[in-house]
Amino acid sequence: MVENLYLIGQFDRRNKFFMDFSNIHENPFIFLSWVTAIGLFISLIEATLIIRLENYNNEKKRVALVKSLSPKKLA
Repeated sequence: MVENLYLIGQFDRRNKFFMDFSNIHENPFIFLSWVTAIGLFISLIEATLIIRLENYNNEKKRVALVKSLSPKKLA
């Protein structure tokens, strides 16, 4: 109980903008959470870029198809 109070007091005194990454290797759950969060973020960015690229390519194909169907100058 005394140790818990000491940790709470220690948490209140340290700088809240500084994260201490030295104890991540001690807890595998924290490490796996970080890896999972980073992986999901990268996957979300990749999916967004792929969707935008597909939409751009579909728009180019649609414009080319419309141009090919429009009447051409015969004279």
